[in-house]
Amino acid sequence: MEQLQVTNPYNAPAGEELDRLIHEKLLLGALNGPCPAYSTNESAALVILSKLKKMFHTPLVTGKTHARPVRYFARWDSGPSTSTEVLAQTLPLAICRLALIIAEKRH
Repeated sequence: MEQLQVTNPYNAPAGEELDRLIHEKLLLGALNGPCPAYSTNESAALVILSKLKKMFHTPLVTGKTHARPVRYFARWDSGPSTSTEVLAQTLPLAICRLALIIAEKRH
């Protein structure tokens, strides 16, 4: 299988490539068919969020910004001065962008 790469997870676009990369990085098992649409489907993205919380025992916060247009954030509170936050147009994409960052830092 071809190794997928995202050069900047803070700007990673939603889509099949990101979904496959998330699946691969978080070792979610073999794919028997199409990859779940983690970056575009909120239910699938919440599975990723739950997996991250269980795997890394770290506080993860998500929500909407107060900016217009509304954007979504996902934040990994890894320490008092070392939090990592990403922004995206949708909640699923914010979760996936953060998942890439956490997977890279923890592996």
